[in-house]
Amino acid sequence: SSRFGVDSRNSIPALWPKLIRSLPLAGQRGRSTFGVCWGTDQNDGSFQYMAAVEIGTDGALPEGFSRKEIPTQTYIVFRQTLDGGELHPQMQAAVRAIWPELLPKSGYKLVNAADLEVYPENFNPTQKGMTVDYYVPVVAD
Repeated sequence: SSRFGVDSRNSIPALWPKLIRSLPLAGQRGRSTFGVCWGTDQNDGSFQYMAAVEIGTDGALPEGFSRKEIPTQTYIVFRQTLDGGELHPQMQAAVRAIWPELLPKSGYKLVNAADLEVYPENFNPTQKGMTVDYYVPVVAD
């Protein structure tokens, strides 16, 4: 987990190898992985991002890892189907479509809570047809 700004968000992919080589974690539930984003500062555009897996509350974490509890929340889910090319540009394009375009048209209002990228257990970013689900916290508008 780290805080990223406008100039450093391209460093997010570097978090993933640190997580992947440590898997499975003690107390891990399932094999899906998650990108968790929260704490956006509206003034400078910075936010906290965590490459994560679900673990039980009793799971011990490796050195340098942290825990974040995600409370129950209502989400609108947007699914992205990947084309087999480079992952990060595809995800940036999805983000540019979801927040300023698709979310305002959805009839839901964004709330201040963590949003999630959900990667299936067999995720291979270079395989055409893989999906990423974006869980965006909302309330009815």
